[in-house]
Amino acid sequence: MEKIFEIASSITNPISLIALFFLILYLLYKAIVAKIGQQDGLRGYKLLKQLMSTVAIIAVLTLILVFGLKAYEVYTKVEDVPEIIELSDKIEEKSNQQIDTILQETSKIDQQIEKSNNSISKQIDSTNKNITKNTNTIINEIKREELTVQFHLENYTGGNLLIGNNGGKIILMKNLKIHWDYQECPQLEEPSVGAPLVEYRYTVSITKEKGEQIIDTKEFKYGAGDVDKFLVDIIYPGLGVYTIWFSFEYTVFGSNNWYLYKTHSDSINKCVNWN
Repeated sequence: MEKIFEIASSITNPISLIALFFLILYLLYKAIVAKIGQQDGLRGYKLLKQLMSTVAIIAVLTLILVFGLKAYEVYTKVEDVPEIIELSDKIEEKSNQQIDTILQETSKIDQQIEKSNNSISKQIDSTNKNITKNTNTIINEIKREELTVQFHLENYTGGNLLIGNNGGKIILMKNLKIHWDYQECPQLEEPSVGAPLVEYRYTVSITKEKGEQIIDTKEFKYGAGDVDKFLVDIIYPGLGVYTIWFSFEYTVFGSNNWYLYKTHSDSINKCVNWN
């Protein structure tokens, strides 16, 4: 009897409680029917009767099943067996040791990862500082140089290029280069009277294709306020619209870094038909 009471008191899962509730509901239904009598003539009574019977059967079967499982669990308890207790303690001790070992290894791995991250962070910071330093140096050098460069094309004086130093440092320049591009005349124009050609320092024959040519490789030096004027006599190959620009390399005196400078481009229309 004590075992039965123990089994019944240990049944606390929601399914068994719901089954018990429906069983009590069925008993109440049977009590009400016994009091008021059978109501076969009422609409839906048979359906309600079948439903309640089905619920009662399911509830009873559920309680029997739960009771049986609980009884099996109670009668097969091995918690009080000394051998089982000793084995359980050994398993628990071994598990705790393994858990401690895993935690120690995990801690070591975390420390190694943290050291690696710190090392990588230091390398990145050092690289960023070097990049920033170099970038700032280049930018500052370019700003301090303050080149004076002017360029334009004229029909009878060719390419007019002015290079000078408007700052306080000495600037070096080399590899003066002329670039050109060509396109056909959109339409021919009538000639007009102009001034005669003058002498030029350089003479360059360009082509009806995009190209470039170094016109002087000499290294020029500009002190503060120095200015040079480069006059380029351009020989055009025929009618067309020509786009001209210059480029050269420059640096601050004493520096090993050379920079490329490109002038703006200027176009000239050679579409006058003299025939």
